[in-house]
Amino acid sequence: MTKERYLLTFAHRGRDYVVSLVYANGLLVRFEAPADMDEILLRWFHNNLPYRIERAREIVNKSATAKLEVVAPDLSFEAFWEGYGKGYHKQRAAKLWEQLDDYQRTRALAHLPKYHYHLKTTNVNKALAATYLKERYWVQ
Repeated sequence: MTKERYLLTFAHRGRDYVVSLVYANGLLVRFEAPADMDEILLRWFHNNLPYRIERAREIVNKSATAKLEVVAPDLSFEAFWEGYGKGYHKQRAAKLWEQLDDYQRTRALAHLPKYHYHLKTTNVNKALAATYLKERYWVQ
């Protein structure tokens, strides 16, 4: 499942707001809004929640102040290390991570939930992070 994060920025009553939207395969899976939104905005989002990315784009096209921007994924080694669940031989894994291009890093990160699910359902031992990278488990 590929997730994409967007920032929806807009002005309301003289104030700028930023809302975070995360879509998986085009469907909204996470919505984060500022805690200090007024009642009018809360009602508006309740009635117009952009549950599909196309709906978010429609909202932006109809607004004079709204913008929708894709947030680049965090492709750092630390993001991978945290997502993998840490482990042993961090430096070895870091060297292998540095050898990957951004496309391979994105695929390696995107495969982690599937890999963790596989481990839970098959009782297979978790490979070292360095092995996951060296053997390119996300391709298999």
